Amino acid sequence: MTVKVGCIVEGEGDVAAVPLLIRRIAAELYPELAIDTPRPIRVHRNQVVQPDKLEQARQADSFDKCYRDIVRLLEELQKAGIQ
Repeated sequence: MTVKVGCIVEGEGDVAAVPLLIRRIAAELYPELAIDTPRPIRVHRNQVVQPDKLEQARQADSFDKCYRDIVRLLEELQKAGIQ
C-alpha cells in the first residue's frame, strides 16, 4: 500500500525537511507502508493568518488529493486496529 502525504510548510528549509521527517516517522511506525511525499506547498506565515490563504493552499489539486489519501489511510488504520 502506498500512501501519499501532502504538506503545507512555512520556510524554505521545511520544503526539504518535512518530507524526509514524515518518511522517517512512517518507516518507524508503519514499516510496511510505502510513503510518497510530494513537494510541500510553501505558504508564508503572514499569508496563513490572512483569511482564505491557507484554504487556497489546501485546495491546490495535489494537496487536496493528498488530504483525501490521509483521511482514507487513517480510516484503514482505525479499521485494522492500528492507532
